Amino acid sequence: MPNQSLYVTLAKMARDTVSQANYATETYSDTISGDCGGSASLTLIIDDTTYAVTGSFTFSNYCTAGSTMSGSMTFTGSYNESTGEYSMTMTISGLSSESLGETFTMTGTIATTIGSTSSTMTMNLTAYSSTDLKVYKMENYTITISDYSTYYDMSFSGRFYDPDYGYITVSMPTAFRYSSGASTPSQGTMVMTGANNVTAKMTTTSSTQYTIEVDLNGDGDYTDTDESVGTFTWTEDSGGGGDGDGDGDAPT
Repeated sequence: MPNQSLYVTLAKMARDTVSQANYATETYSDTISGDCGGSASLTLIIDDTTYAVTGSFTFSNYCTAGSTMSGSMTFTGSYNESTGEYSMTMTISGLSSESLGETFTMTGTIATTIGSTSSTMTMNLTAYSSTDLKVYKMENYTITISDYSTYYDMSFSGRFYDPDYGYITVSMPTAFRYSSGASTPSQGTMVMTGANNVTAKMTTTSSTQYTIEVDLNGDGDYTDTDESVGTFTWTEDSGGGGDGDGDGDAPT
């Protein structure tokens, strides 16, 4: 499956386009250079009365967040002048992404809402890997970010399907909390549930460590000695989530 940061990047591109557009102008176009090569061409049509927006991106070997994209996506959006809230839905059909030697073709939607202090992104996507000839899926997979003066909270929920291992359902009883400028969370709990209610729980114990516990028999009890996996540092593994690319960087 393409790494999560790719979806975050796509949502940010559409968000920034809608938020920076001149609503006195009916049409808008631009070319955006990739962080590591390639380009993305943008076409935008704005209703300067209702603030409704339609548009499209066309990617040509556009490289960002460790992935290279080619193809196109369309989006529709709107701006609520009284609340300052932006809403948009991106439709992806046949967008290809290459990352770490794997090539995926993605279809589906990403719905995003951005307010003054919080943003939500919900993904319903399938990704076909031409490398291993398998299909992966995200269903109602939601990322929510809430901004505060000295920290922000990030939470995840939804279902992920793997062609070899089936599905897991992700939930967060407590959101990951990042201090301003931090790349790892200082608190938060993520729960991943699979078949027969077998559950893995990751609990942040500090900005440097987290614990993993597993409930193998689905009884909700993590106290059995054989069900405790251990304590890890963020640098031993994925880096603590951050923007979802596995390096621990916080989203921007």
